[in-house]
Amino acid sequence: MALMKKDAGLALGMATAMAQDMPLGTSAFEALQDAINKHGDAADMSLVALSYEAKTGARIRPE
Repeated sequence: MALMKKDAGLALGMATAMAQDMPLGTSAFEALQDAINKHGDAADMSLVALSYEAKTGARIRPE
């Protein structure tokens, strides 16, 4: 997840430099940061989805 955070941060930084609003990018970055806070930046990216499920109660993976 550390590389995802780096890439997402770069994309958001570029958007800011071009005065572009990125609400979905910001939301995705926040979800990624939440998962990193809970599981560490070396964890698998699937934990972003699991953290979202735990936070919202929604099931987004197949049964």
